Amino acid sequence: MQEKFKDKNKMLVITGTYPPEICGAGDYTFKLMQTSIAQDWELKYFKRWQLSTIFSKIKEINKSKIETINLQYPTMGYQGSFVPHLLCLYYSLFSKKNFTVTIHESSQLSFKAKLSTYIFFVFANRLIFTNKFELNIASKIVFWIKSKSKVIKIYSNIETSNVIYPIETRKYDLVYFGLIRPQKGLEEFILVTKLLKQKIININAILVGKVQPEYEEYANELIKDSQLSLTHIFFNKESNEVAEILSNSKIAYLPFPDGISERRGSALAVLKNGCLLITKRGEFTTETFEKICFFENQPNVVVLKIEDLLQETNTFFQKAQLLTNQVLNEQLPKSWDEVALEYKFFLSL
Repeated sequence: MQEKFKDKNKMLVITGTYPPEICGAGDYTFKLMQTSIAQDWELKYFKRWQLSTIFSKIKEINKSKIETINLQYPTMGYQGSFVPHLLCLYYSLFSKKNFTVTIHESSQLSFKAKLSTYIFFVFANRLIFTNKFELNIASKIVFWIKSKSKVIKIYSNIETSNVIYPIETRKYDLVYFGLIRPQKGLEEFILVTKLLKQKIININAILVGKVQPEYEEYANELIKDSQLSLTHIFFNKESNEVAEILSNSKIAYLPFPDGISERRGSALAVLKNGCLLITKRGEFTTETFEKICFFENQPNVVVLKIEDLLQETNTFFQKAQLLTNQVLNEQLPKSWDEVALEYKFFLSL
């Protein structure tokens, strides 16, 4: 039987990655901690996750009198460590603290990582998923999981620009935005820009993203390969700078290998800043995106779609942007404060 929290406003948040380190879950944690709701929350950011650190972590966590613990999982900083799972077992089984885990993804993890994630499913006091598909998959494995779980959808890590420029004044025709690493669809984007350059000499195609240290060589090779097809490359810009660039771009092409989903913060960022989005369907694609995105799979067809969209009228773009804003406002959180407030309500039940 779970106890009520003594102080419903306080929460201790644990993460293995935090800015300036580059990680989607780390950025998510940072945005949560910056909200007005989180002013009474406490952050425990541990850089070392070797098995030998388990007791020092428990000692450090126990210094806090906060009874609500939230672990963000997975993060780049854990590097496959089993320590997050041991913390879950310890606090869920041998303490009066309430241990909750935010599952950013589980279906896309390696087989070994999926198996270890089941420890969270079974033993965590509460679970938060960032989309309903991940929860549904988990509930097929642990059938009672829905009774202790909640879906809290993400808000983009990138803010909305102060000025959403009219389409006719936007400088860039095509943009890719996201983490610069393999298996993110970047190779397809570069191929499309090369095909476009063969047909439209003066097209402005740009690349915007963050480069994780372990992928710097990959990024350098990407720059060499794309120097003739891209007009500009913007790496590691601040959130407000990225928003300004996106709000100056007409079309975004984000060919996620597993399809667009509600956990794709980069997709939300381009949509919020008024870009038309061409992407791919996948297992986790919701009706929300069916209404506001263009779906194409083959690079040659993508090129034709981009050409068609660039010929559209300003009225077409305005209607598309209006529909996008309407759908996003109806289906997704409107701010990080709203996300944090959902945490507060759910974990105080």
